Amino acid sequence: MSIFLLALGVMMGGYALYRFLSGASTKQIGTFIVVAGTLTITALVFLLAVTGRLPAVIGAVAALWPLLYSVWKSHQQVKFEENIFENLKKASPQMTPSDALDILGLKPGASEAEIDKAYKNLMKKFHPDREGTEWIARQINVARDVLSRTAP
Repeated sequence: MSIFLLALGVMMGGYALYRFLSGASTKQIGTFIVVAGTLTITALVFLLAVTGRLPAVIGAVAALWPLLYSVWKSHQQVKFEENIFENLKKASPQMTPSDALDILGLKPGASEAEIDKAYKNLMKKFHPDREGTEWIARQINVARDVLSRTAP
């Protein structure tokens, strides 16, 4: 009987969750995920503390921390590279100064030193001998040339 009641409760909860998610906005869903995740983690930590397994889990997390950090850092790098690639895709064959500023990640009125610094940082990351391609390097070079001609 108790298993039946548990199954009935899970089904009702699942249906309520389905109804909420089908009519909720993106912001509401994001808030729900944060609240549900926080409650789940809190309940898990409490359960681990009560059963005496919390020190072992903390040790495992500490041992895995370098791996987790490197995965997070790689994700940040991928997001950065996607942003650069999107700016490069927008670049036209006749690159305008605003396109060049977007590619190098600069603001209007950038000095020659800022242009060179941005150029060097991008080429360190996207040089064909590293992670980049010849096309990306060519676009970065063109962006630097366009801005160097128009720099104050």
